[in-house]
Amino acid sequence: MGGRVLLAAFGNAHADGLRTALSERGYTVVVTEERAEFDVVVALQEGSPPALDAMAVSGVGRAVVVVDATPSLERSVAALRAGACDYVTDPRDVEAVDLALQRILDRRAIEDRLRELDACEAPFGTEAVLLGESAATLRVRATLERLQNSDSTVLITGESGTGKEVVARVLHRSGRRRTGPFVPVSCAALPAHLVESEFFGHARGAFTGAQMARRGLLVEASGGTLFLDEVNSMPLPVQAKLLRAVQQRAVRPLGRAAEVEFDARIIAASNVELETAVATGAFREDLYFRLNVVHIELPPLRDRGLDVLLLAQHFVVKFARASNKHVVGLTTGAASALLAYGFPGNVRELQNWIEAAVALTRHDHVTETDLLSNLRAPTPSEEPEEESLSSWNTLEARHIARILDEARGNKAEAARLLGIDRKTLYRKLRRYGDKKDEPES
Repeated sequence: MGGRVLLAAFGNAHADGLRTALSERGYTVVVTEERAEFDVVVALQEGSPPALDAMAVSGVGRAVVVVDATPSLERSVAALRAGACDYVTDPRDVEAVDLALQRILDRRAIEDRLRELDACEAPFGTEAVLLGESAATLRVRATLERLQNSDSTVLITGESGTGKEVVARVLHRSGRRRTGPFVPVSCAALPAHLVESEFFGHARGAFTGAQMARRGLLVEASGGTLFLDEVNSMPLPVQAKLLRAVQQRAVRPLGRAAEVEFDARIIAASNVELETAVATGAFREDLYFRLNVVHIELPPLRDRGLDVLLLAQHFVVKFARASNKHVVGLTTGAASALLAYGFPGNVRELQNWIEAAVALTRHDHVTETDLLSNLRAPTPSEEPEEESLSSWNTLEARHIARILDEARGNKAEAARLLGIDRKTLYRKLRRYGDKKDEPES
């Protein structure tokens, strides 16, 4: 992400090289004489004047990164005390300068987004998973718009929690079948011995316990939409019958000789790659092609950038109103924590986080502590995925470090603030690499 950088060089010999290097990395670099608009100041200096004087260049409310060719501890302390956001000790270390600038610009983007969200006076639309401005989200919305009034069969894929059923309902409501029934069925939840009967129906007395005739889900969905969630879990024999039913638009209930016609749109969803299931023989290739007329792939939340803040704000407003609490948004720390977390449970997990945080907070903005106070670390028996555990460890380590800083290094006080005992705190510190000052057993 580039930005407009004011280079305050103070006659430093490294100015031209740094200006060229930052320009090559996508920044627009201006110098003090140009008096142009800028986002952040890079105060490049050597010898006199001291770092404190660099602050005068920034003006009111501008972030400053001091890059010092003659660094010292005293100059660093002076710069940071005067309000510098970062201090880089070598003007040739472009990577360090770039990282410092990105931290500032990323934080500013978060703060700007939070200000925009705080200005919202009403809840957002009801379909939360479709909120956002990321390229991935916009692609999904564009596809849904093109499918309005379409009867095409649709296959929706994506990780658990990305909102596949929500998208299926949107498709149903935007089509010509909107006044008909929407019949959702979880293929994974149906008992194996009842799957065929549930889908295709049965006559009275067709098998033990069949005291009444049943039309079956395909017929029940006539005039509307049948949503097959986790279609990858459907047994192979039922896949063959479903393929024939979809092709013929008719089913033969168990115990009946005559077929029954139906007129339902089919929308299927899977949280696994059906191409892989086809390759392994777990899913019929011909059924896959029949279902995959139009494919919608829902992106995981971790690939949606700042959408997570828009979604979080939606849930803050929703749950605050439901519980009659005055909670209007997120703090910058909470927003940063949300952006840093991988969300293996996607939008569903984010919703649960925010619901708990709104219930627990004592402030008008959800804080980072509110988010973490109800977040449970995975236990060894749960065997979480490596990515999920890594995301948790990163987030928990950052939170503990912040609390320790607030407690000025006092581990007993930090444990109290964290709501854990000292031994637990020391155990967590050892996990994250701090093996000093272990408590007596």
